[in-house]
Amino acid sequence: MNARSETIDKLTRYVDTDSVNYLQPYPESFDKLQSEYWSTLVKWLKTEHDLDIKTTNGILPVSQSSKTRLFFKKLLQESDDISLAAFEKTIMMTKSVIIPFALFSKKIQVDVAVTTARLEVLHQIDRWGQVEDSHDTEHLDFKRVLGAASIVWLKC
Repeated sequence: MNARSETIDKLTRYVDTDSVNYLQPYPESFDKLQSEYWSTLVKWLKTEHDLDIKTTNGILPVSQSSKTRLFFKKLLQESDDISLAAFEKTIMMTKSVIIPFALFSKKIQVDVAVTTARLEVLHQIDRWGQVEDSHDTEHLDFKRVLGAASIVWLKC
């Protein structure tokens, strides 16, 4: 197996472990954020791409359908090398296939993608405050990486 195939297989595994799949029903303030950001993307995938994304309220694993896994695998396989590298970086950073795909599809802008990927951290910052030289630099890293990927994908 070559490096490209290995990369695609590794990234396809994120379909089942995507952070968007794992909802938390409490506190209510975080549940509202998940509904606004994560559930919106799940609904978009159902409406626009006929994908039924399974979610759970907990940490027990969920398995997505073979149709869903194949959809994302095909997307990665059809990507040129630069786009695949952008997908790898953004999927690894966001722990999500859905968020980078939404950015790639121009469903969301970079700032929304950053917020969507960092939802739990942003909720904690709102409740407990920001750790200087940690939360702020992480935010800038997310914005830099997702912004660079969006530039690559604009040329697609």
